[in-house]
Parts: sequence; C-alpha cells; structure tokens
Amino acid sequence: MKKVFWAIGIVLLSPILLFIILTILLYMPPVQNWAVQKAVSVASEATGMDIGVGRISLKFPLDLKVEQVSVVQQPDTIASVGNIITDVQLMPLFSGNVVIDAFEINDAKVNTANMIATASVSGTVRHFAMASRGINLNEETVELNGAHIDGARLEVHLNDTIVPEDTTTTKTMWKIKADSLVVNSTLLTLLMPGDTMMVNTYMGRAAVGDVLIDLGREAYSVGYVRLHNGAVAYDLTNQPQIEGFDYNHISISSLNLGIDSIFFKAPELKLNVCDLRMKEKSGLEITHLHCPVVMDSMRLMVPGMRLATPYSDVKAAVTMDLNAFDERNPGVMDANMMASIGKSDVMLFCQTMPKAFINRYPNWPLTIDGDVSGNMKRMDVERFSVSLPTAFTIDADGYAENVTDMKSLLANLDVSAKTYDLGFATALAGMDEKSAVRIPAGITLDGNLNADGMRYTADMIMRQDSGRIALNGLFDMEAQLYEAVLDVDSVNINNFMPNDSLYHFSGNVTAHGKGFDFFDKRTLLTAKAEITQFIYGSWNLNDVKADANVADGRAQVNIVSHNQLADGTVGLDALIDTSRVDATFSTDLRKADFYRLRIVEKPLTTSICAHIDVASDLNQYHKLEGSLSDITLRGEKKTFRPADITVDMLTRTDTTWAKLNSGNLELDLKASGGYMTLIDQVTALGDEMVRQLEQKVIDQPRLRELLPTVKMHFYCGNDNPFAGMLRAKGLEFDDLTLNINTSPAKGLNGDGHLYSLISDSLQIDTVAFKIFQDDKNVHYSGQVRNNYKNKQFVFNALFDGMILERGAELNARYYDAENVLGVKLGAIAEVIDSGINVRLQPMRPVLGYKEFNLNSDNFVYLGADKKIKAKIDLIADDGTGVKIYSEEQDPTLLQDITVSLNKFDLEKITAVIPYSPRVTGLLNGDFRVLQDAEENIQLLSDLGIRNMTYEKCPVGNLNSEFVYLLKDENTHIVDAHIYHNNNEVGVLSGSYLTEGKGYLDAMFDIVRLPMYTVNGLAPDQLFAMNGYADGRVAIKGPLDKFIVDGELKLDSANLVSEPYGVKFRFDTTPIKVEKSNLVFNNFTMFGNNNNPLSINGNINFANLDQITMKMSMRAQDYLLVDSKQTRRSIAYGKAFVNFFASVNGQLENLKMMGKLDVLGKTNLTYILKDSPLNTDDQLKDLVTFTDFKDTAIVEVERPPLNGLDMTMMLNVEPGARIMCALNADQSNYVNLEGGGELRMVYNPMDDLQLFGRYTLNQGEMKYELPIIPLKTFKIQEGSYIEFTGDIMNPRLNLTATEEVKALVAAETGNSRTVLFNCGVKVSQTLSNMGLEFTLDAPEDMTVKNELAAMSLEQRGKLAVTMLTTGMYLADGNTGGFSMNNALNSFLQSEINNITKSALRTVDLSLGLDQSSDAAGNTHTDYSFKFAKRFWNNRFNFVIGGKFSSGNDSPTGNQDNTFIDNVSLEYRLDQTAMRYVRLFYNKEADDLLEDRISEYGAGFVWRKKMDNLSDLFKSNKTNMLRPATLRRDTIKTNEKK
Repeated sequence: MKKVFWAIGIVLLSPILLFIILTILLYMPPVQNWAVQKAVSVASEATGMDIGVGRISLKFPLDLKVEQVSVVQQPDTIASVGNIITDVQLMPLFSGNVVIDAFEINDAKVNTANMIATASVSGTVRHFAMASRGINLNEETVELNGAHIDGARLEVHLNDTIVPEDTTTTKTMWKIKADSLVVNSTLLTLLMPGDTMMVNTYMGRAAVGDVLIDLGREAYSVGYVRLHNGAVAYDLTNQPQIEGFDYNHISISSLNLGIDSIFFKAPELKLNVCDLRMKEKSGLEITHLHCPVVMDSMRLMVPGMRLATPYSDVKAAVTMDLNAFDERNPGVMDANMMASIGKSDVMLFCQTMPKAFINRYPNWPLTIDGDVSGNMKRMDVERFSVSLPTAFTIDADGYAENVTDMKSLLANLDVSAKTYDLGFATALAGMDEKSAVRIPAGITLDGNLNADGMRYTADMIMRQDSGRIALNGLFDMEAQLYEAVLDVDSVNINNFMPNDSLYHFSGNVTAHGKGFDFFDKRTLLTAKAEITQFIYGSWNLNDVKADANVADGRAQVNIVSHNQLADGTVGLDALIDTSRVDATFSTDLRKADFYRLRIVEKPLTTSICAHIDVASDLNQYHKLEGSLSDITLRGEKKTFRPADITVDMLTRTDTTWAKLNSGNLELDLKASGGYMTLIDQVTALGDEMVRQLEQKVIDQPRLRELLPTVKMHFYCGNDNPFAGMLRAKGLEFDDLTLNINTSPAKGLNGDGHLYSLISDSLQIDTVAFKIFQDDKNVHYSGQVRNNYKNKQFVFNALFDGMILERGAELNARYYDAENVLGVKLGAIAEVIDSGINVRLQPMRPVLGYKEFNLNSDNFVYLGADKKIKAKIDLIADDGTGVKIYSEEQDPTLLQDITVSLNKFDLEKITAVIPYSPRVTGLLNGDFRVLQDAEENIQLLSDLGIRNMTYEKCPVGNLNSEFVYLLKDENTHIVDAHIYHNNNEVGVLSGSYLTEGKGYLDAMFDIVRLPMYTVNGLAPDQLFAMNGYADGRVAIKGPLDKFIVDGELKLDSANLVSEPYGVKFRFDTTPIKVEKSNLVFNNFTMFGNNNNPLSINGNINFANLDQITMKMSMRAQDYLLVDSKQTRRSIAYGKAFVNFFASVNGQLENLKMMGKLDVLGKTNLTYILKDSPLNTDDQLKDLVTFTDFKDTAIVEVERPPLNGLDMTMMLNVEPGARIMCALNADQSNYVNLEGGGELRMVYNPMDDLQLFGRYTLNQGEMKYELPIIPLKTFKIQEGSYIEFTGDIMNPRLNLTATEEVKALVAAETGNSRTVLFNCGVKVSQTLSNMGLEFTLDAPEDMTVKNELAAMSLEQRGKLAVTMLTTGMYLADGNTGGFSMNNALNSFLQSEINNITKSALRTVDLSLGLDQSSDAAGNTHTDYSFKFAKRFWNNRFNFVIGGKFSSGNDSPTGNQDNTFIDNVSLEYRLDQTAMRYVRLFYNKEADDLLEDRISEYGAGFVWRKKMDNLSDLFKSNKTNMLRPATLRRDTIKTNEKK
C-alpha cells in the first residue's frame, strides 16, 4: 500500500518536479541558449524571416535580458535591438495582476518595409523605458508610473495602397492611467505618397502628465502638456519656395507650448492653452498665445483669446451655438475682435508684392475692431472698423437675414470710408509717384447697400476735394431689370491722373432696361449721358450728349458733341437678332483735334463724314460696305483734302474679298474660301514653317501645297488719306505699288516699287523688288536707287538671291554716281544639323571700291550650341584687309573670335553707305571676343585710326585699348584707354558685375581732351569748339540707372560760330557732377567784351529716359555778336543784349521763359538768304529735290524742334541798327533803326511765333526790282512791322521814298527842274505784299496840285515810270523826254552801284541833273552826298553839295561853293532817345527870302507816353527782370 502511495505520489509530484527541474534548467545559461535557438528556429520557419538572438539572460524570478535581437526579411532588416530588459514581479501574476518594475528597450532599429500595406515605418529608438504599478487583466486597468523615450528618430512613409476597412467592433472597458510621459530629443517624420508632402516634428523635451483614458466611457483627460525647444516643418515638395511667409513651406523653431486640463468626452471638450511661443523662418514670431476652449453638444466658447507678437496684439472672443448655421431653428453666434497688426507682420505675407508697395506701406499698425452676432436667419454687423493711420479708415454697420437663401435674402449695410495716402496701394498695379494714375488723398465714401431677395439697390456718394460722385442704382437679378443714375459734379480728374491735362469733369448718366442679351428681342435699354463740363488743358470739352435705345431687336445710339476738340455727331442704327445683324454707322464729324486729344504726337485735326453698312449672319457670312467723304486733314503747316474713301468687304464660305478706293489709293484683295478657311490655312502654313525650321530643312513643295489662294493688288499715290497721314508724320512718296499672288499651283509671286520716298531730309528715288517661285526655289531681287538728278546722294544698289532647300543665297552690288562699282559681295547660308554655315562670295569681292582676295575655304559657322566659328580673309593687293577667324586652342571656350583690320580706308567704306557721316582715316587693330561655357563674355581690343576726319573736320590720330576680362564668377575687370595723337586723353577703369541688370563700378578720367575733336558733330559746321577738357568722374550702379559723381573742367575753351559772328569763352570753374546731376554753380560764358553770361542750375541724367533740366541764365550788356564779314558770314557787326531766362522740365518737354533786350548800341548786318525779298534767289527754294521721273520740285520740310515750350519777351531799344542784306554783294539791303516790344513763343504744336510791333525811327532800303533799277529809298519815321504769329510773314506798314529831280514842261515851252518824292507803300503781309507806288512834288505847288487831281492808279504809273527812266511823263509832258535824261538816270544808277560795292561802310551817292530852256540852252547840276557813322553809331556825319555847269547856269559858277550842307549828330545814350545835332544848310527855303543859308543846333528827345504825366516820370526799369508771362495751360505729360 505504501508503494502504491509512493507510486501515486511520484505520479502526482512528477509534473511538479518536472516543472521545477525545467524551471531550474531555464535559469541555467546553456539551457537558455538552447531554448532560444530552438525558439528562433521555429519562429524563423514559421514567419519566413531570419530571426536571431545573440544572448538571453533570465534571473529569478522574472528578470529577463535579451541582447542582439534581429529580424531580417531579405534584403531588409525588419528590426534590430541592442537589448531588451524586463523585470516583472512574480507573485502578482497569480492574481491576474502584472506589475512591471522595469521595461527597457535600448538601441532599437525598425523598418517595416512591406509588412504594412498602408505605410512603412523606419527609424531608431536609442532608449525606451517604462514602469507600471500594475496591469490588472481581470479588471482591465493599466496604471503607468512613468514612460520615457529618448533619442528616437522615426520616419513614417504613407503608401497609396487601399486596404478594406475593418467594420467589426469590439467593446473594450480598459482604463489607462499614466503619471507622466516624457520624450527627449525625438524626431518624427511623416511622408505622403510620392513624397509630395513632408512633415517633421522635433521634440527637445516634451512632458504629458496626469493622463486618464477610460475606453469604456470614451473619456479622456490630460492634466498638463509641456513642450520645450520643439520644432515643426511642413513642406509641399512640388511647390516653389517664395519669400516671406510660405504656406507651402513652413518651418517653426523655438516652439514652446503649455496646455492645462485637457478633457474630452463626446461631445464635451475643454482645453486651455496657457502659453505658446514660437518662431517661423519667415520672421514671424509669436511671443504669447492664450486660448481657452470650451465646447459641448450645443455650444462652442472661446471666452478670451489673446495672440501677441513683437509687433501685433490680437484679442478675440467667440460664443457660438453649434447649430448657428442650420437652416431651421438656428442658434446664435456672438464674436468680437480687437486687433492691432504691425507692418512687420503684415509684410511677412506680402513678400511677393511689388517693392514699392512694401516700401510705401505706412509704418503704423492696421487696427480691426468689430462685433458680429446672429445666425443664418439674421446676422448683425456692429461697429465694424478697419483703420490704417495715414492711409484709410473703413466703417460698416448693418444686417443680413436669410443669408443661405438668396431668394429670401434681406440685407442692409451702411458703409463709410475715407482715404489719406494710398500710394502703397497704387503700387500693387505697378504704379509709382510718377505714374499716370494714382489714388489721391481726401476721398470720402458714404453709402448704403440693400438687398430684398433678388433685388439689390445701392445709394453711394463719393467726394474728393470739391468734387462729388453720386450713384443710385437698382438691379433685379430674377427679372433682369436695372436702373441707374450716376451724377458727377466738378471732379478734378487731374488728382487721379496727374500727368494728363485732364481737370474738372461734370456729367450724368441715366439708364434703365431689362435683359443683357442684346440679340434677344425682349431686351430693353434706354440710356442717356451728358458731359456738362470737362476741362482738358485750356479746353472745355462740354456739350457732349449721348443716348441709346434698344427695343424689339432694334438698337439706336447717337452721340452729339459741340466743343473745341470734337464737333459733330455719331450714330448707329442696327437690327439685331440671334441669327443676323444689319447695322448702319454714320457720322458727321466737323472737327476732331487728334493732337490735343493726345491721339497723335503732332498737330492734326480732321473732319469727316462716314456712312458704313454692316451685315452678318453671325457665322460665315459677313459684309461691310460704306464710304468716308468730305475728309480734311490739317497738319502742322499744311491742310490735306483727300478724296473720298469707299470700302467693300465680303467673306462667305467660298470666297473672301476686300476693295478700298480713295483718290489714287487702290486695294484689291481676293481669296478662295471664307475667313475661317484662310485662318486655318495660314495657321497650318505657320506650323509647318516652325516644324521645318526645327528640323533645319526647307521643304518648299510642302510649303507650296499649304499656300492659300490669294491675289492682292495695292497702289498708293500721293493724293489719298493714307499718304496724307504719312505726310503728316514726315513721310512722303509719289508711288507705292505692291502685287502679291499665292496659290499651291503657282507658288509665291509678287513685285512692288516705291518712288520718290522722302523722310525728314532724306530722299530715295526708287525702291523696287520682285519675288517668284519655280519648281524648286523661291527667287527674289531688288533695287534701291537715286538717279543723277538727286541733289543729295546718287547711287544704285542691287540685290538678288534665292531661298534654297537647306538655306538661302544673297548677292549685293553698289554703284556710285559715276556708275563705278563700290560694293560687290554675296553670301550663301546653309542649314546643317548642328547649325548654320555661311560662306561669302565671289572670290574677288569689292568693298569700298577696292577689290579684295577672298579665301576659298571661308566660312562663318553659327552652331545650334551657340558656338561660332569663322575663317574669313579679305586681303587686297596692297595689303589692306580684314581677317575674321576663330581659335580652337581652349576647348572649354564657347567662342574665341578675332577681327583683325589692316589699313582699312574709312573714306572708301563710308562713301558706299548712303547718308552716313563722311569719315576718313585708316583703321588698324584687333578686336577679340571670348565666351566660356557659362556664356561669360570677355573682350580685348586695340584699335586705331590714323589721320581721322569727321564731316571734313580734322580729328587727328585716335587709338583705343579696351579690356573686359572675367575676374570671378560674376565680376569682370573693365579697363579702357583712349589716345589722341599719342597722348592719353581718357581712362576708364573698374569692374562690372553681371548679376541681375548688371552693376558698373568704374572711374573715368579725362586728361587734356582737345575740344575740336567734336566739331564734326555740329550741323553744317555752324559752330566749333576749341580748348581742352579735363575731369574725373565715378560711375556706379546698374547700366540702366547708374550714378555719376565727379567734376569736369574746361581749359582755354571757346565756342565759336563764324557764320553768326559769335564767340564765347568758357569759365575755368569746375563743373560738379553730383549723383548724376550736372551742377552749374554760377558757371560763366564770357562775351567778347568780357561781360559774363552766368548759368545756374543742374541737369539730372540719373534716369536716361527722363533727363530733367533746371537752369537759369543771366547776362547784362553782353556782346553777343562781334565780328567782321567773312565769306561764311551770315551775321556780322556788333550785337549787345541783356538776357534772362529759365529752363525747366524733362529734356523732351522743356519749359523756357525769359527776356531778351537788344541794346541800342547794336549795329548788326544779317545776310537774308531765305526771304521773299531775296534778290539772288527769287526763283529758287532753299532746299529742293528733283524727281528722276520729271522735273517737279519737291520741298523737304525740316522736322520741328520737339520738346520745347518757350516764351521769350524781346525788347529792342530804338537805337539798335540792323541791316538786312538781300543779296551776296549787299547792293540790295534794308537798313533799319527802330525798336519795339515783342513776344516770341515756341511750342511743338504752333512752331515758332512772334507777336508785337517793331517801329522804325529811320532807315533806308536799297532795292532793285526786275523792271526798276537800283534805288535808295528813305523809310519814313513811324513805319512799322507787326508780328501776329508767323515770324516769316509779318504785317507790313512801310513807307519809303526817294528824291528824284525831273524836268517838267511849262506852258511857255520852257522846262524846269522839279524835286519829286517818289516812293512805295508796303502793306499787308510779307508773303502777300500790297505795293502802292506814290509820287509827290512838295516844293512845286503846280505839279503837286496836278498830281492830287490824278487817280491813285495814274500816280502809281507815273511813279514807276520815274523810278525806271528818271523822267516825269505825265500827259502833255512828253516834251520832257530826251535821251539825255534817260542816259543821266542810267549813269546815276550805275555810279551809285559802283560806289556802294566799293565803299560798303560809307553812304555815298552822286547825282546828275540836266535841264534846258526854250532857247535850247542847257546846264547840268552835279550833286553828291557823303555819310558815315562812327563809335557804334553814336556819331553820324553827313556832308553834301553840288555845282552847275553849262550855258545857262542858274547861279553862275562864281557862287558854286561845292559844299551846300553839313550835319553832325551825336547820340547821348544807346537807346537813341536823346540826340544833339549841329547843321549848316546853304540853300534853305524861306517864304520871305526865297533861299537863304541856315546854321543851327538842336536837341532831340523821344519818349513813349500813355498820358502827359508820363513825360515827367523816371524811365528806369530793371532790364534783367523777366516780364510776367502768361503760361500755356495745355500741359503735355508734365511730371509732378
């Protein structure tokens, strides 16, 4: 029995003993290792992975340590752990409670690879540890004492694999409580599929405590959350990065977060963010955020949120029912905000804005304050305000009901706004302070917006300055009804558009209608508009009215304008529906000033009548037919009245044509197919051409197949609107013809010519071309020619060539006036796979009349990789030539090209370039260009010109050396030297940065630069300079806006004009250059009397596109002209002036005002060459050209001086003497002494104008008419010349007489000598003079009465006869006719001619008078007169006399004293207003004593008076003070 018990005991204890033994064995290392290996083998086999465990250690009771654990799924390592340590209490396990004293994982690596379908996780965890008081498996509770993660780096890469959703649910009742969770130095990365988005989260130190998770109740609470030194990065990798705050690339650093008491149990949420601080890479920084949040099933509350940055402070509070946005029974919402947002924070979100916007944004915070309350049934906006100090304020107040239902919407909003400086806002549109449009300060807006269902109304009033705009409108969206009334009152448009001459505008518009589809017959519109005031410059564009009516498919529009710039009517009458439009456009425009309307740049007004009919089916059929008639184009100086214009255009599915006729203008175009077909054909042809160019081949047959069938003929003569428009722009021609035919059958064919082209002062007689296509190629040829009658430049240039399959050929020849070949050169360009190869031909080309040898293997290669290669040798037999070659020594260079010149004759080269300046000299040197793979360019040159002249002005020997070398990646060294006659005169040294727009930093030195080197630039060599220039300036900045500083100095410099007798000596004071301002600080130009002309001001060239000038000039008693006559003289003598002027504005829009006083001591002779009075050129024009086809004369008009608006007051003192020589030998002249006050005006529209009266004190005119011999006329005092605008066509009121003695027959048969005053009265204008010949006998009452009884015509005929023959040939007086008298008259004229030619500086005249009595006795009187002026005309000496001879001398020779009269006159001042006079007259007339001798002295005083009291007033005036000038109120793009 005992054995039985032993057996039973052994059986019962065996499992226990076995368990104990196994347990003991498990604590033995060999057994542990065997068990681990066995378990690893089974696990590897079961999972298909290579699982490995390095070593395991188990200590009693459950202290386990596993080392070197690895899980490998080829080729990836799924997991690798350095060691795992766990310490679990044994005894609590028996009660279902797991107490973990320690659990650690160290040096773990993980890579899930493809184990998880939706994501892959990879990374490392340096250390993880946790401890738990117990995990009660029975009660499903977990209590963690703490958890710690350190040094984790995990990356989660989401995949786009779709995994079916697990819809099964398992109820769990676990409760988890954690004292704390701490994370240190941990980085988590999340990557979206395709790496399109990446999120990085770094936690320097994070702590979460007092965590309670009740999964059964679904309740979660956290006692606190703390984060210190964290970072978050968010990147959308496929989006570009921008400056400032980048929503697609956010990077947050220095993140510190504090959250208290988080609680969530649906639907309740409580959260209290007590602090948040962070920095974003853009510069955004949050210094504090406090935000409590409370939400339940009914309401969301944020009772007090505050956000602060270094520059901003935002406070907000929100209370909102969660059903506030429900359509039925909505709750309420109440939100308010007070914010102050600083500029620095605003600019973080505006970095993509223009720089001008950022710079001009006010340095004040943007404030926002407002309350919003209500729900979708009714939303109230109260005291909502947005303000930016110095910029704007906006206030709004109102409500909206039924917001989600547009048909039931009820809304009312009151808006009030005011602007100050909105310059930063205009910058958003690319505008700046100088832009044409701006938003002015002082705009106020008050209005009301109202909505009632689909019906909207607006009542707005805007005020600016004294202007007002009122808008009252209604729009019913459902019914498509609208009404609007717009009233504008005195709005100054110049405040909005300061650069235009637009000022006050007043007008109104009223409109009402229904529908917007004007092709629908139900659409209605009635509108009226009126402009009651519109100030445009000095013009008032008022009285403009327009009305429009649309009803029942008919539209009518009428515009009527009656003002200074537009006078006429425009009308449109149309029938419209969805399938057809028939419209008639008509206008009767009596005047439209396109220049003052700023449509064109030169003065142009027009008048026109038009009638145009349009028909269309709105698909393929379109027709336009009409006429323009009664056309008048008024240009600057001419008026054109071209013929009527008729237009006929049609397009339909099978054909298209267009015909236009006007005078000698013809256009006839015909094409097969409708316009859509033509568009498709042209598009296909263009696409094919692009494709062939890309493939570097020209398939002409293929292109020919795609040609549309078109035939066009165009002819334009010189009498049509098109020619008139071009003529107004300075371009004229006689005949323009163009014929073009294209079709797939015949290809491209055409020809054309242009005859007598005149542009400015350039004339081309013939331009012709021809093009045709054969089966293989397109051939072309042409000619540009001036024939031998051309007065400018005679030449004949020919070219021809063809377009080949893989290239093109061009040949050119040039012949001069002698038909000598000057140029013969050609080229063949071939497209190859890698680029274009150009080869010159022929082998003996001609350049500049010289024959050159050309290498047979010449080429210029233009590679597709931008590489250029060349080998060209043009060498003449005398060694003259040019070589262009490339080097291949450095394979890293993209280009290495050298141009080498040897004895290149510039005179020959410029001789074959029509209208180029004439330059002579021999050019030698080398020019080398290098470019590397990064396309950085380097230049080296050494060029020289020996014995250079420019326009026949000597320049000398010029040499230059230039170096432009790469210094580093973006910087080049710049070094240039200029030599004149082997002396260095200019040095430029510095650097150039190629980044952006480029930046130059250089110094330019000028050393003794001879001023005469620039004389060739003066037109017609009217002036020349001498002396030297020195200076040193620094140049810094981008090339389009560099800054220049330094100074310039002139040494012994003079400005000389030989034709005008002018010579100025320049001051040696340096001229400063400060920030691209040429500063004149009392800079002086001395006249010949050493009196100064002072210049003050500056020229600003900082912006080369807008050079501005602000200058003033002043001179007193300035000797402007001081010269003797030379062969080139146009003016000589002495001219003294006082001068004051100011010049302001941009260079292309200068304003000049001033005063010029011509002093009385002026004695000037001007040789008049282009006046209607000129006796040398009475039948010639100044500049004429003769067309090669006929001898018609074509006048070439010089362009006006654009860009100057001048008003100059001219005061000519009465003593000023001006002589105008009417021919070269000065035998015909007008010698004037007088004065007056004149006003000279110049502007581009009105050209040069002169106003005022020039009154003559005395003068004489020596003039020879075609039938009247040379006579000397004395101009009577009080004659005048009145200028009314046109300076070359003044009004004349001149009376000039000559004393003529002639024999008059008496009734007794005897004849007596009578003194006649024979003269001419000139009236009307210079271009249309009225001449009246006068005759009087002041000393013979019988003849005087006889003349008075005659008609004006009879006296005129007698005067002409007397001036021609010297005889009085009245009716009954033919007895006085004798050959002796005619001969005497002829001899007297010839003698005076000889004396005047020999003695120009004195007045000497001789006379012969012969008379006879009834007995036949004759006697001869010989007379003379000698006059001379001295001392600048202040002293005048006159002496005269006569003696007689013959059988019947009246006085007897014994009484002849030879000298009969003497006169001495001295001017007391230069104004010729006070004289002293001494005189002696032997034969003075006396009523009692007949003839007596007379002696005397006199004092003459002249004075202008408005009344008698002016006689005793002082006449002192400030000669240099400019008169008050009336400015032109027309402004032309004046910058403010």
